[in-house]
Amino acid sequence: MSTRAGFLGRWRSLSPLPPAGRLRTLSLATLANTVGTGLWVTGAALYLTRAVGLTPTEVGFGLTVAALVGLTASVPLGGLADRRDPRTLRAVLQLAQAAVGAGYLLVGSFPVFLLVASLDALLVSGNLAVRAALVAVVAGSEGRVHAFATLRAVANLGVALGAGLAAFALVAETGWAYRVLVLGNVVTYLVSAALIMRLPSCPPAARRRGRGPVARYATDRSSRSSGPRPCSPCTGWR
Repeated sequence: MSTRAGFLGRWRSLSPLPPAGRLRTLSLATLANTVGTGLWVTGAALYLTRAVGLTPTEVGFGLTVAALVGLTASVPLGGLADRRDPRTLRAVLQLAQAAVGAGYLLVGSFPVFLLVASLDALLVSGNLAVRAALVAVVAGSEGRVHAFATLRAVANLGVALGAGLAAFALVAETGWAYRVLVLGNVVTYLVSAALIMRLPSCPPAARRRGRGPVARYATDRSSRSSGPRPCSPCTGWR
């Protein structure tokens, strides 16, 4: 019994996952999401060149153009997260990413690849901005630094796990094995969205015009202590 307790104690000390609570739920969603990232990043180039038949030049050029297109999404979607519930918005974006991720299975030419990759980049960029608003709501102003550090550690673990799983497809080196990587990425988006929806909703409370959750959390301590908490209408956030 003591051996088991010692093992569990060492595991808790090494695991990047926080104790049970909202941050743990968000960490598990991040873990699921980044396992998919590891799967896709590791096998994407080989899938697109060997299974789809694109040239390396087409893949590189398409991903570059898609990345530039994706830069345009962060500001408008970040602003939308300030005006809407960031939890629901992030879950919806994860579902959209699952649909777009499945779209890679339909790619058979460079124009279709460019379209799917551009949509994917838009969603990835916008999702990062929405995540910042969600973390601000989950952790509060004083806990954001710890929350982001925790999520970064969890993300590193997830990408490593995904890359390790992708190695099996790389060893098999068949079209179906690469397609399994695509499907695996899609599944992780769905799992992540389901976990995010387990967090309590936090629709925007009455606020001064032009100030979203991130800005509201940046107020000084005296104003926070003398007034209601930023997410007071959301009874689930404490």
